[in-house]
Amino acid sequence: MEPIQVLSLVCSSIGAVLFLVAVIFELKIIKKLKQIKKSVSWNILTFFTIFFILGYVVNIVSIIGEFLVLQQVFGALVFLFGAIFLLLIIIVSYNTYGAIFDAAETS
Repeated sequence: MEPIQVLSLVCSSIGAVLFLVAVIFELKIIKKLKQIKKSVSWNILTFFTIFFILGYVVNIVSIIGEFLVLQQVFGALVFLFGAIFLLLIIIVSYNTYGAIFDAAETS
């Protein structure tokens, strides 16, 4: 295996682990937000996070199997879905903070 492939494999593995940690925190957020009925959006984000984990697994397999075309396609998809994911995070965070502030004002 070439050094660049090893680097890609290490980075993808670390990224997958970080996304797993993110899922744990998302589940904790969902549990807390069920009280103010704002957990649905966070469920969608958790789905996207799991989708990214699966993408990392496919990328790791494509690196090990040396499937260059698959690596290139997934590179493009990561940029596209990464941008969508970031936009969703910003929107959901904005709405969540608004709900929290509204709940604090009424209590």
